[in-house]
Amino acid sequence: MDKKNEKKLNKEENKTNEKEQKAENEEIEKEVEGKNEKKEEESVELYENLPKEELIEIIERIESELEETKKEKEKYKEVAINIKDKFDHFQRLVEKEKKELKKSTKEKVIRNFLNPFEQLTISLKYEDDPQFAKAIKMVYKEMKSAFEKSDLEFIFPEKGTAFDPFEHDVADKIETEEITEYHVHSVHKPGYKMDGKVIEPAKVNVAVKPKKVKEKPQKEEKSEEENKKEGDE
Repeated sequence: MDKKNEKKLNKEENKTNEKEQKAENEEIEKEVEGKNEKKEEESVELYENLPKEELIEIIERIESELEETKKEKEKYKEVAINIKDKFDHFQRLVEKEKKELKKSTKEKVIRNFLNPFEQLTISLKYEDDPQFAKAIKMVYKEMKSAFEKSDLEFIFPEKGTAFDPFEHDVADKIETEEITEYHVHSVHKPGYKMDGKVIEPAKVNVAVKPKKVKEKPQKEEKSEEENKKEGDE
């Protein structure tokens, strides 16, 4: 049998199978529908055969159950609305508290810096005074104290401290043998952290070993006799 005929036969077989499956499904659907109709008829016959008083009693019971269902539905609806209102109120309270906390934090920080700012304003009026430098140093101390009151910590490593990549940044490398290699030689710029979190790492100069300079080989000095010989030639 060639491939064309084989394909044709397969198609026909598939069509036949589809038709048979469709017919089988239709029969099952009819059977189910018939059973449902039969149940409905039996129910109708059952209620038709009941006395009038019993029918009225059943209807009243169904109506009562429907009424109870409606009441329960309303009750759950009220509970849901109440929960939503409480949640909305809670959200408004949280937002209000967040705004108040933000405001109070700002006020606290500003209050900490008011005194050093006022001192600086007064000091600038006497910049020609010999005590001006001393006054500026006092303002600096006040400013530092204000930062500390605002929970800000200074990162200012001492000379010879081991370099910490989490708190330090390399500003420059200093060749020296006085300090251990890769230890802090000096602070270029202090760093800052708050609540254990580094805001700005300290810029530090790091000590490194000096590079060895290669000595240039010295030329051998010629003797006087060699110089005389070269002159005679």
